Amino acid sequence: MIAVQIDDIKLFMGKMFKEDTFDDFDLVSATIHQGIIFTLDGKINPDFYTEETLPTSAYVSWIDYKNLVFSIIKGNKTPSLMKIVFAVSYKSKQNLVIKSNSNFDPDEINDFYINILFDSNGLKVITGTNYKQFTLDKSVESYFDDSILKFLIKNEIPFI
Repeated sequence: MIAVQIDDIKLFMGKMFKEDTFDDFDLVSATIHQGIIFTLDGKINPDFYTEETLPTSAYVSWIDYKNLVFSIIKGNKTPSLMKIVFAVSYKSKQNLVIKSNSNFDPDEINDFYINILFDSNGLKVITGTNYKQFTLDKSVESYFDDSILKFLIKNEIPFI
């Protein structure tokens, strides 16, 4: 797990809502505190779909819901708190585990998460890895953390 402070909040928000920078991620949840609290659960509701149209992912894709989240936060007053949790796609999870050169099988990892937390202290990006079983081996987690730092650098998102 790593936590970094984002230097340019406006730039980050533009990349998250107006560009395709985060479009490959799945939306796990979003919580926005304004005059009321909005909570979105990104978990797929299988009862809504037919067998043929049921998505393979456990969560909705960010690209499909970022406009909804943006419509909630845009306005004259900035939210007092916003927390968005992303997960990497199943294919990305497989690639991360394989590229990490660890002894893990992709099915031994529940998910890799990116937590975006905006509050009065600024904007933070916090990573997390959820294992199916306890392990002391953090090689795949370290690889994921490094990948997120490289992602921020590649997308020219300054951080501390």
